[in-house]
Amino acid sequence: MAKKCMYNFIINKELLPKLGKRIKWDLVKEVEVYLKEFKNSYLLKVEDLKRNSRSETFILFSYNNINASEYIRIDNLTNSKLEKYFIEFGIIEKEIEDIPDISKICNVCKKSKHITDFEKNKSCSDGYVGTCKICRKARRKKYKRTCLTCNSTFESIYKNAKYCRPECKPQHIEKKVIVNCSICGREKKVNNYRKENYKDFYCSDDCKNKGYSLKYSGKNSARYDKLTVKCEICGVDVTRNRYEIEIANHNYCSKECANKGWSKYYSGKNNPMYGKERPEIRGENNPSWNPNKTREQRQKDRKIRENTMWVRMVFEKYDYTCKCCGKRGGNLVAHHLEGYNWCIEKRFDVDNGVVLCDKCHKLFHKEYGYGNNTKEQFNIFLKKEIK
Repeated sequence: MAKKCMYNFIINKELLPKLGKRIKWDLVKEVEVYLKEFKNSYLLKVEDLKRNSRSETFILFSYNNINASEYIRIDNLTNSKLEKYFIEFGIIEKEIEDIPDISKICNVCKKSKHITDFEKNKSCSDGYVGTCKICRKARRKKYKRTCLTCNSTFESIYKNAKYCRPECKPQHIEKKVIVNCSICGREKKVNNYRKENYKDFYCSDDCKNKGYSLKYSGKNSARYDKLTVKCEICGVDVTRNRYEIEIANHNYCSKECANKGWSKYYSGKNNPMYGKERPEIRGENNPSWNPNKTREQRQKDRKIRENTMWVRMVFEKYDYTCKCCGKRGGNLVAHHLEGYNWCIEKRFDVDNGVVLCDKCHKLFHKEYGYGNNTKEQFNIFLKKEIK
């Protein structure tokens, strides 16, 4: 179990140069670290900065001309890591563990090694096993495998091992290609998708800002110039960006005019799908088709093509207008004069249908109920409502 860090470090991020909310580590020269237990701040100098193939940034700190022993990833500036560096810099005194200086002979290689080279085991007389760690690991490598990447033969402790080393694993294999920065020409590695789909490449934020300024500022900007056109519904002058006018088929001044325009240009016969049938998604070709239903069940649910065509022809016959209140459009219903449940021969007869709005349709069935309705009932209902 890892030893818990006894110190708390706080990095003063307000002094670091930023671009928006992101820290620009390329411009960082010093990092101020506050040690809470000592109640003091220390300035760590950034000696070097580098990036790996995964674009992860690593920095090397120094303090009083003493360099750290290794680089550290910028998103791994934890208390334990900083404690290690502060011990190397001499700010914190290292705690010396009480490890006995005892040697032991390995049962396999017969070499005398320090006691820490053996694993602990309470059941053994001296508290350590008789075989050293190296020999124990070598003894466990009993499976001979062939690496899928480099085709080399290796021994492993795992029966299904596929790769001889971490560098041969797919996530470590270099799959990026080299491209040139569109501004400064510096080489940069990108994946194949970016190379095939992107036109410009930038090696840094500065080059990216310059590239965007050249491509999208001034006359190249989509919002550079604006034009005035008239609303196609009410005739009011509307100011729009040029690109909005060029890509739009119609121009409107408000949402209300846009709704009227859509009704004018894309409803009824003006709709591109008006009167078109799509047999490729009808019947058994429909994703919602239920093969367990019979035709009688579909007729009962009115989910057959004949019923859809009948409703459309009834709407067209009455010009989408309620026979009772005269309201045109809205929530309309094709009502059977002779009931659908009993008059089978007239189910899809256009003369047996009439258009009602949703409100009038509910009033009719509230008075006469659902099922077993007749044409005489509708005529009586119509006379009452017209009066």
